[in-house]
Amino acid sequence: MQAAMKQAAEEKKDLLLDFTGSDWCGWCIRLNEEVFSQQPFKAVKDDFVLVELDFPRDDSKLSPETKKQNAQWRDKLGVRGYPTIFLCSADGEPYAQTGYRRGGAEAYGAHLDELREAKAKLDKTLAGLNDAQGEAKARLIDEALTAADAGLILKNRDELMAEVVKLDPENKLGLRNKYQLKVGESEIDELAGAQKFKEA
Repeated sequence: MQAAMKQAAEEKKDLLLDFTGSDWCGWCIRLNEEVFSQQPFKAVKDDFVLVELDFPRDDSKLSPETKKQNAQWRDKLGVRGYPTIFLCSADGEPYAQTGYRRGGAEAYGAHLDELREAKAKLDKTLAGLNDAQGEAKARLIDEALTAADAGLILKNRDELMAEVVKLDPENKLGLRNKYQLKVGESEIDELAGAQKFKEA
């Protein structure tokens, strides 16, 4: 990962992290056969530094350092199943998550392009929040949250949902009702995660 991050920074590329179980996970094997090993996917390497973080049943070919690194990144990014694909900036900060998709290498490359375009649009929307107020700001937040639902990762999602609820207190825009339940669910999850079950 350190070498990949260094290369991505030098070449001004993003990272594509492939969390896989290469010798046991059927969907991982299909993703590799249908997408990653195919010639049309090779063009994607112009935009990404590719990193495989493998969790094989037979891990005898992995060094102890690699096993430790893979587990650390799995836990850091909250990977729960395989294959899980993260698109990250060169410093390892994830901005999108996806997995196996039907359609082959060309369709997968187009999917990754869509995620990158959506990220650029999300960044532009978030930059506009600083100057917006009231209903205009609520609409921009809704736009950002909607973009994030398409597989993008939004770090301050909970805070933005709570803010849009405050900005539309009488539900004139229909956004208070859209997000209030999600805010409550998020608060419950946080309390339960902290084992504050009575409060949850």
